[in-house]
Amino acid sequence: MNVFISIVIGVIILCILWALGIVQEFLFMVFFPSVIGLISGLIGLFWGNFNGGWDVGVIIGVILYVIYCITRIIDPETPITITGYSDNTITKEEDDTNGRARGIAGIVVFIAATIYYLVQN
Repeated sequence: MNVFISIVIGVIILCILWALGIVQEFLFMVFFPSVIGLISGLIGLFWGNFNGGWDVGVIIGVILYVIYCITRIIDPETPITITGYSDNTITKEEDDTNGRARGIAGIVVFIAATIYYLVQN
């Protein structure tokens, strides 16, 4: 019974983190530098050193990820909702909180991953 309760609590926590955008940002922070590292590692094969290219690519990928998060905080993507009514009036609404919140979640994920890495090594 304790295992079932632990699984339910874990799923609830995962759902909360997903709703806050932290899970998506973590997955993007892992995926993006990995792709850059793979490309850099393949380029490094020309000099016979995949690992060196991979390391440089991952560092460049993480730096680009942090720059991307900072730009989302400074200048968030503003989705525009245009609504037309039957009396021929049109309203335009801009919501800039989603992009800014995703940028902040990305920075939080980066800081947490950095602290985890430093504690492990």
